[in-house]
Amino acid sequence: MKLIHKLKIPFVIITFGLIVSLLGRKLKITEINCKSLFGVCEDKITEKFSQIEGLSYIQAKKSVNEILESEVAVKSYLVHFSLPSKLEVTVLESKPKYALQTLASDTFSLISEDGKVLTEVDSSNLPKLRSDSNSLLEKGHKLDVQTLFALDLVSSISNSQKLSRASLEADKLIVVLDQGERVIFPIEGDKELLLGSFFLIVNELKSNDFASTMKKSDDYTIDLRFKNPVLKY
Repeated sequence: MKLIHKLKIPFVIITFGLIVSLLGRKLKITEINCKSLFGVCEDKITEKFSQIEGLSYIQAKKSVNEILESEVAVKSYLVHFSLPSKLEVTVLESKPKYALQTLASDTFSLISEDGKVLTEVDSSNLPKLRSDSNSLLEKGHKLDVQTLFALDLVSSISNSQKLSRASLEADKLIVVLDQGERVIFPIEGDKELLLGSFFLIVNELKSNDFASTMKKSDDYTIDLRFKNPVLKY
């Protein structure tokens, strides 16, 4: 009796597996719903999903996985079956944080916080940086550490200062503030120290007699590439 009982367990497991496999091939998926933490999924993703509706459960789930794996902006996702014949998809997307333009393009590449190129747009409200690089930024490309460092500086500064423009030139980042002040940053080092020095100097200059001199000068520069900041006016 004990032997028969032991044999029943693998038999049940195998039978269940065969039933699931059979249903997976016969059951047609009639609807695929997709949502993200920010609402519905992007149109380009939902359009691709609509094209695979009508496939079997196994084929549809495989196709959903392939579609999402190819999407650069998708960080992670979850797919589960819902009665009677639906697939419910939840995705976690990377959101753009920066906008970067190179000499090789008239458009801006939107960049995620970790430096991945997500997409390309004609304009953006995100903090913008123009690079003197001649390289085209392909979707999915990961930026080098120096460029990402420069983007992060521009983003941090733009949170409290109005920027006229920001450009990455060779080994330096040049930021021009709305009032005309020109600030030069290195593209590596202690970001918090650089930002602290920048805000301290700008606030100090704007709070005393230097303010009038700063407005009259056409070449007012704060150079933070050295151990001791250099002011030129």
